Amino acid sequence: ENPALTSALGMEAHAFYKLTRLAYQDPDVMFPVDDTHTLHSIGADLLQQATVAEFLQLIYGGNFLADMVQSTTIGAKQRYSGGAFLEAPFYIGELLTLTPMARYDLYSDFPGNLTWKLAAVLRLTDVFSVKASGGKSYRAPTLNDLYWPNDGMSEGNAALQPETGYSGELGASFVTSRVEANASAFARFVQDGIQWTEVSPFFYKP
Repeated sequence: ENPALTSALGMEAHAFYKLTRLAYQDPDVMFPVDDTHTLHSIGADLLQQATVAEFLQLIYGGNFLADMVQSTTIGAKQRYSGGAFLEAPFYIGELLTLTPMARYDLYSDFPGNLTWKLAAVLRLTDVFSVKASGGKSYRAPTLNDLYWPNDGMSEGNAALQPETGYSGELGASFVTSRVEANASAFARFVQDGIQWTEVSPFFYKP
């Protein structure tokens, strides 16, 4: 065991189980409804931080999630997903910090995808700094987005594709012991964006 390396490591681990149950009953004589939807969610997260050198840190980890639905309307549905990420802040002197980040996600019902981000902070003076960042995001439809049963007011859409986005941001900060001011501008482009919207009067669908 290396005492110097051990003191430079920090680890966090979490595990959870969540039970969600939704029941809906309508004793209407013509169209009675008695639906029950049960969601079991089991997950785990792991994060570790290692100080490699004075100018470099590594932050890495991963997660796993299992969602299992039992429904009187849509039957049994499952999704298993997980991912791994790496973040590596570089401290270039006292003026510049560069932080590249990358993550790869896997889904049991959609293709895997690599996302990334690059952020930079430039400290021009003791009180004034500028920052810039750019990256790619990825979001799979939720089980509700895909399979929400037709309840007369809304319905899921099993034909949805994952949402992909690209974004950029530019900002500045002015911070003293008495005053703090921040300003930023950003832009985002989304392909196959997922949004619940009214597709006909009083009826919503993603």
